[in-house]
Amino acid sequence: MHSWLDGVLLQSKLDKLTESSIGEDAIYISELEISKSLNGIYRIASILSKYISQFPRKSPLYAAFIKELDSLSSEKNCLSDLCTVILQNLIKWSENNRILYDLIDLGCISEEDVVAEYAETSNGSVMILPILLKYDVSLYRRLFLSNDLRTYTSKLKQNLDKLENNIEYYKSCLYYRSLPGTPEWAIITDDVDLLSNLFPDPPDFLSESFTRELISTTYISYLDFAASIGSVNCFKYMLQMRLNNQGPIYSGRLLRLSYNVITGGNFEILRIFQNECNFSFISDEYIDKSILTFNNDILRWILEDVEISDQILNQAISACLQCNNIEALVMILRWAEGNGKVFDINQAQLFNTKTEARLFFKQQKLYPSAHLEFGTDITTW
Repeated sequence: MHSWLDGVLLQSKLDKLTESSIGEDAIYISELEISKSLNGIYRIASILSKYISQFPRKSPLYAAFIKELDSLSSEKNCLSDLCTVILQNLIKWSENNRILYDLIDLGCISEEDVVAEYAETSNGSVMILPILLKYDVSLYRRLFLSNDLRTYTSKLKQNLDKLENNIEYYKSCLYYRSLPGTPEWAIITDDVDLLSNLFPDPPDFLSESFTRELISTTYISYLDFAASIGSVNCFKYMLQMRLNNQGPIYSGRLLRLSYNVITGGNFEILRIFQNECNFSFISDEYIDKSILTFNNDILRWILEDVEISDQILNQAISACLQCNNIEALVMILRWAEGNGKVFDINQAQLFNTKTEARLFFKQQKLYPSAHLEFGTDITTW
């Protein structure tokens, strides 16, 4: 059985770990008793997870150390289990999953390992949803922006096969509890004929609502729903019926509907809404809305005409990191550079552990030259 001293020795090595000492330190740890039992491996993983959370900028160094330990596995020790145990610890307990990116990059674990482990996780803090990002970006966005991902875990575990094999039907039936022939189904399929047949005497589509089950039960009007999923024909029909039968929409309700228009990200709906309701989206408040819903074409359109203060710029950067929208981050930084805005990309308050995790997991591969453009080595954040 390993002694407490082995854990102290490991911490001492991690405190002084450098690129040049990785090989020697890994050999030293592999020969201790702590490496020779499964309980010892759990202890090593626990210590490493603590360091990973406390010192996120050293993530690549810790990943290289883990890889070196893994390569030293033999019949005399249990190091072959180390990567699996560390993966379990990271997904269940750590707020900094950036190291998952580094471990994948080094070949220690695979995306499939992460997906499989997440599917088996019934509680704990989950910062990323790689399975959703891989198969369905829009579903990923909705879940990522919700308040509580933990309660969703068991539902995801039950329905992974459906998600992969039949995503459209899965979204419709699981999330909206919609069946063919219902008003919800008509809107999802953008079938105006079905919708008008279901309502021969059109109600106030802005008040008529149905139950939508995502993370929790919510209520949404038919008009808001059509806007939020980009159903152009149904939106146009229902808006016209609403304006013809009930008159203009009051300002507060108009504002809420405008947020769903941004969420849906459909330019045709946006223009219909602007023209019919005399509404303008050229406002800094819609910068955050378009970022958080990943509607970067709308963001680009807004940036062409709007003035942004330094405060709004900082908020926009934070929004990009909050929801992992790296394309928007690059767009905002280019806009700032082109408009003479001074922005310190290394502001500490913007780059905490959670945002680092969201920023780096798989996303850096999309924009590997971003750090060169803005004169900052983002791999060191």
